Amino acid sequence: MIEDFQKSKFQDLFDDDDDDDETLMKVNDLGAFLVNSDGKICLAILKVTGFQFYTRKEKIFRTTEKYADLASQVAKINVIGQLIEINQSDSQPSLWEWPKQYVKLDINTNSELLTRNLFSLEIPSTLLHPLTQRIMRHKEMAPEEKLQWTVTTKELERVLEYAWESLDPEGDEIMLNLALLTTIKNPGVIPY
Repeated sequence: MIEDFQKSKFQDLFDDDDDDDETLMKVNDLGAFLVNSDGKICLAILKVTGFQFYTRKEKIFRTTEKYADLASQVAKINVIGQLIEINQSDSQPSLWEWPKQYVKLDINTNSELLTRNLFSLEIPSTLLHPLTQRIMRHKEMAPEEKLQWTVTTKELERVLEYAWESLDPEGDEIMLNLALLTTIKNPGVIPY
């Protein structure tokens, strides 16, 4: 059975050589990137659902990718994911919590169906910056809600500064770089 899997088209989803979690971004990890929301350039947080790149012959999907490859202009990897909503914690103002809500990319869409296209997006990996997240336990919440992702304000500020600098704001191509940013049409949620 394992041999069948190794011979299948799914073998590229996993890389046996990549067993060091410190060098990998994986499905369900969080990353941040700059977006244009109602004319404002701001940070958005993406929950990774996969990685995609093309060879000469085919499109390949993976569940992990090396950070070095994600940062490379040559690799041309796209990250697929969903924007998550975060709120400043009531109990600890230096933390931002994920209330397990995803961000609808365009609130002006007339569709009542909650489809993948309304919540999922694909961005070049060079625009995504890894976030250090923590898991916080809420004792007073229902069992299915006890564990919650959190990100510190300091981490968000660090990534925001790095993301802005990576656009080369003092360079000649700043307008071209800004044009690369994804537009989100949900100003009630983003900026956070």
